[in-house]
Amino acid sequence: ESDALSIGVWLISCRVLGRQVEDAMLAAVWSFARASGYKALLGTYIPTAKNQQVVNLYDRMGFATIEVAADGKRFYRAELTAGRPFPPFMEISDSIRAALAQRS
Repeated sequence: ESDALSIGVWLISCRVLGRQVEDAMLAAVWSFARASGYKALLGTYIPTAKNQQVVNLYDRMGFATIEVAADGKRFYRAELTAGRPFPPFMEISDSIRAALAQRS
């Protein structure tokens, strides 16, 4: 969709999952998408044997379920009506902030 940015692949180590690294990753993408003029983020969960532990990641992150396919794929959308803060104990470095600004 022209008003939405699609998250193609979301890779995260199981060693950091649940430590709010996923929250920081989403906050960065969210901020980039809003700054680039998108109205929403799209995400897809494709079930595999190795990613079962993130089956509810998009749900937990506040995305709305658009569709659940017969094969188990789940399609999500999150409206970018407000900002999304980084976890309070994390901050984005100036070099990453500059790189994000160059891409928008």
